[in-house]
Amino acid sequence: VLVDKKSGSRLKEQPNQQKDREQLSQLEIENTLNSKKADFFKCYGQLIQKTPQDAGQVLISFTIEQRGSTSKVEVSYSDINENSFKSCVSEVVSRTKFRSFSGAPVATVFPLR
Repeated sequence: VLVDKKSGSRLKEQPNQQKDREQLSQLEIENTLNSKKADFFKCYGQLIQKTPQDAGQVLISFTIEQRGSTSKVEVSYSDINENSFKSCVSEVVSRTKFRSFSGAPVATVFPLR
């Protein structure tokens, strides 16, 4: 909350500041998930120890709730059939915390290559 120093009264929030709190941008989502690269890489490291030839793309779909937690996390597509790998990357997304916001929950898909 912004306060006028002279009068002590509250100032209205700027429209962009208020809008920023109402929703998450795609860039924020990508940056948050990109900060988990080391965790995703651990999943891949475990995979290639079991099956060194495995590689490909994985699409993870999930919903970001208003408090920043994730729900409905699932691997919606995968070139890699190893269930332990899919469980590992799903768990990374499940543990990821986004900032809270006041808008509607955000359903999204994140690609891993």
